[in-house]
Amino acid sequence: MVKTCQIASFLLQTELSDGIAMLVAGNDSVQALISQLETICRTIEENSQRQKQQLCEKFDTLYAILEEKKKELVLCIGQEQDEKLAHVRSLIRQHGDHLEGASKLVESAIQSMEEPQM
Repeated sequence: MVKTCQIASFLLQTELSDGIAMLVAGNDSVQALISQLETICRTIEENSQRQKQQLCEKFDTLYAILEEKKKELVLCIGQEQDEKLAHVRSLIRQHGDHLEGASKLVESAIQSMEEPQM
């Protein structure tokens, strides 16, 4: 009976030892997986940061291009405004001169009508 107990004890110890070895191996696998996942997390963070930086740079470039185009268009509009205003002011002067001439003609005609006829 003692021998049977010793054999049973030995078998239990062997099973326990095998079970512990399996748990240690499983823990090592889980630890390796955790390490891989942490590496993946760092890679995701680095890639995301790089993509954000690239996106910001692209938008900064677009903003600069748009700002330059805006300046060009504002300048163009200002030049067109100046040209149109100069043209309209020239027309105002011309019509003012014609009006002045027509007023003088009317005044002269009225005076000639008022003068005694000879």
